[in-house]
Amino acid sequence: AADARFELDSTGIDFKRFVGSFDDEKVQVGVLAVVGLDKTMVGGTQKRSTRYVQINWVGKGAKFSFKRHALALKLAVSARLGGVRLELDCSSREDLTAERITR
Repeated sequence: AADARFELDSTGIDFKRFVGSFDDEKVQVGVLAVVGLDKTMVGGTQKRSTRYVQINWVGKGAKFSFKRHALALKLAVSARLGGVRLELDCSSREDLTAERITR
């Protein structure tokens, strides 16, 4: 949900579209929810766990007035999520690959 500080742009499962949503003129934060299914040893039941990956984007063409708020924005998003498993700072789409996230 959106409020005065955060705006939900879109949701989905397409990684290419996620990467393409970052704007070279903006400071943005993107979040991937990675869901894992783990079988327990006792009884063979499945446990579902969600881990968040936070992408902190500072576009190369972003104005300085936007860039100076980047740290506060990334901290606020992380706090709202209750913590993240992985945090990546990116300014280029070439930096944002599935391989980098899964390392």
